[in-house]
Amino acid sequence: MPKFLCVIPCRSGSKRIKNKNQLTFLSQSLIQRAYDLANQSELIDKIIISTNSQDYLDSIKKTSKYIDIGLRSKKNSLDFSTDKDFLDEIIIKLEKKSIFFEYIIHIRPTYPSLTKDKIDEAALYFLNYPRATSLKSVEKLSLLKEKCLQEDKNDSKRL
Repeated sequence: MPKFLCVIPCRSGSKRIKNKNQLTFLSQSLIQRAYDLANQSELIDKIIISTNSQDYLDSIKKTSKYIDIGLRSKKNSLDFSTDKDFLDEIIIKLEKKSIFFEYIIHIRPTYPSLTKDKIDEAALYFLNYPRATSLKSVEKLSLLKEKCLQEDKNDSKRL
């Protein structure tokens, strides 16, 4: 079976919603929820949290699937830093440790509707198309995107 690495990006410093990755959804922080889903996946071998915040890293209950690569660099933690920038940084850090993966599954904490089954279904779907180089998940919404998550007016740390 191919080796899958899950990368969960959660940079601190959001301008619109402060510490959004630590907001609570279904009694868990968004970061912990994303980590737990990756950990429950039958196909994901290892998990990396790509963050510039030690507080974010310390807040996660980690398992044996976790790989510690330290904090994300400042240059890849800016508002205009791209996914490619931090993914390249991760690959370089892993290569220095002689750790290699065939595939990367990119899970954003701010997609709380994701499920473990959807992660595994997507990975298997991808594997069934050997010419595929990437797979992007999309979901049709009946709501405007701005209405998908709303801050709890009584508790600013809850969605």
